[in-house]
Amino acid sequence: FNVWKGRNFYGPGGEYHLFAGRDATRLLAKTIVREETDEEASKPLNIGERAALAGWMFTLKNKYEVVGKLQDFDPSSTAM
Repeated sequence: FNVWKGRNFYGPGGEYHLFAGRDATRLLAKTIVREETDEEASKPLNIGERAALAGWMFTLKNKYEVVGKLQDFDPSSTAM
């Protein structure tokens, strides 16, 4: 997403700076703004986390322009 409109959130020092320039799928799904531990990252997303991600995706798609897709991303890893 081109999050330029939200640069105050995603830029250095912003609330969501951790999401910028990377795959933030799991962080959005888990509604966390910190790195996951290795143990957390090894577990698949549960149904509640997948639902939260769907909500984030709806919001982001309606707010920001989609400018690319992640290479090698497996959509089944986040499907409902």
